[in-house]
Amino acid sequence: MNLSKYFLMKFNSKYLAATYFFRHC
Repeated sequence: MNLSKYFLMKFNSKYLAATYFFRHC
């Protein structure tokens, strides 16, 4: 498993969640 890909996916998920939260705020 690629650690870089895992980190990027985790970061992307966090970014998406933040965007979703601000979008519905």
